[in-house]
Amino acid sequence: MPAVMLTSMTCCLWRKDGLTEIKNMKRIGRNKGFTIVELLTVLAILVILAGALLKVAKYVRDRASEGLTESTITVIVTALEQYHDDNGKFPFEADVNFVTVDLQSSIETDLGLAANEVTITATNDDEYASIEAMVYFLNRSYNSSQILSAISGKFITSKDSNGGALTAEWPVGGDTKTIPLIRIVDTWGNAFRYAYADGESFPVILSAGQDGNFSTAGDNISSDDL
Repeated sequence: MPAVMLTSMTCCLWRKDGLTEIKNMKRIGRNKGFTIVELLTVLAILVILAGALLKVAKYVRDRASEGLTESTITVIVTALEQYHDDNGKFPFEADVNFVTVDLQSSIETDLGLAANEVTITATNDDEYASIEAMVYFLNRSYNSSQILSAISGKFITSKDSNGGALTAEWPVGGDTKTIPLIRIVDTWGNAFRYAYADGESFPVILSAGQDGNFSTAGDNISSDDL
């Protein structure tokens, strides 16, 4: 067979095989790649999964916060039980209207002082009053104070919202006695509320929950529910 014909046939075969190989490579490339629709579908699934994980993480955080608040309430309840065992009564009566002047009056009555002899820091919030009075009385009873000491320091404060010290003071002889007004707060930093009326079986300790608002009862945490 002439050399020219062999060369021509070889070139044709080479071109044919080369084109076949290129087509096969393109086909393989198409099989290995993702279409825009497929990529968007994957992205949508990832977004949904991320949103679900965030909700789960928030639920876990919220439940942990609620659990810590419930544990703090349990300690307070135990301290109140001890106070009752030691003194035959609960510290004082208080309702939702218990405010700073009632705190002042409670301390004066306990110390046998005349009205207005006790001075409360002007920046004391009325929302703090009932729990501050409760801590005052429980700390006056040794066994109850020992139980309260089990509460983590991060849930105890004697500062106002601006970081100023909250105190009560009264005259003693020629001097002035000053004590910090200590309150116990929940996991969200809001003061608990103490409520008790004569004749009731036990005081109620209440947290306003995550929103910090006692009037929205949906997330309130009460000792009655524990």
